[in-house]
Amino acid sequence: METALVTVCITTYNRASILPSAIQSVLRQTYQHFEIIIVDDCSSDHTKEVVEKWMEMDKRIRYFRHEKNKGLPAGRNTAIKNANGKFFTFIDDDDSWSENFIEAFVNLASQYDANWCFCCGTKAVDDIGQILYTYYQFEGNLLDYCLQGYTPPVAAQFYFTHTLEKAGGYREQIKSGVDHDLWLTLAFHGIKIKSLNQCLAQPFVKREVGRVRMTNQYDKRINGIRHSLSVWKQDIVTHAGDSFYNAFSQAYLLREKKKFFRLYVTTLQFSKALKIYREIRSSVKIKEIGRYLLTAMMMLCNIKIKKTVHRNAQPQLQIKRAIADNLRPVYN
Repeated sequence: METALVTVCITTYNRASILPSAIQSVLRQTYQHFEIIIVDDCSSDHTKEVVEKWMEMDKRIRYFRHEKNKGLPAGRNTAIKNANGKFFTFIDDDDSWSENFIEAFVNLASQYDANWCFCCGTKAVDDIGQILYTYYQFEGNLLDYCLQGYTPPVAAQFYFTHTLEKAGGYREQIKSGVDHDLWLTLAFHGIKIKSLNQCLAQPFVKREVGRVRMTNQYDKRINGIRHSLSVWKQDIVTHAGDSFYNAFSQAYLLREKKKFFRLYVTTLQFSKALKIYREIRSSVKIKEIGRYLLTAMMMLCNIKIKKTVHRNAQPQLQIKRAIADNLRPVYN
């Protein structure tokens, strides 16, 4: 039986210090027939030198550098255009995989054709030390799951390269919601999805790095989502109608605002949290704020909870609630 080559994309920008951990996560896979394409989005640190050292140790690593900063979608597209693999997957420079990640997906995808894409569950450690396993139960039209409000699990996606090429890859004008944009593109092309009932991806391993970056990104993120929503509007309206699009927009922005509200409360940035609270107060319960404050105190005192939680993924976008409450869209 022919062993299928898998292309693994790693996009990076000014993260030379943490990039090696993502590379190691790929190299220690039980399935070894892969290539790694590292796309450097015009870093100004010593990323190039770090990658060159790894290339000397493993000839499966290939390096592409953008001469100007183009963003994540362009980086992924560079990898797709240069991919030799039958399958395509990606891991960001702050993510990690279980050792059987690629093997499990190759075994699954080999039972399907390029009309399907794939995902798996994730493992995460929260701010107070709880280990959270989130499982996905998908099998069917990707569009159906998108319309229910599901969003792509980070670092946990797997594709036929031909599927991405046929769909045109990533839309490079999208700067926020990049993974979701790809799902929508594929969904509108009639692609189906099948999930692995395993938690093989651990996104945001370098949690502190991500948190520091995120704290200063609120306006950029919200404006980016508004732009993405405007790009998605025509396709969503065509497939689901204006009312659904309005609810989708409301739910998407609400999720992002609540995410930052929680971040600012738990990092004791109360002035920033108050600004967001004024916008979303009708959607935030007092017990939620209490839980965030408790988390903040535990983080401050370095108190950890040794607890493991297994849960099934629920729609991340509360579209049904937005429709039921007849919320006026705030994205305009």
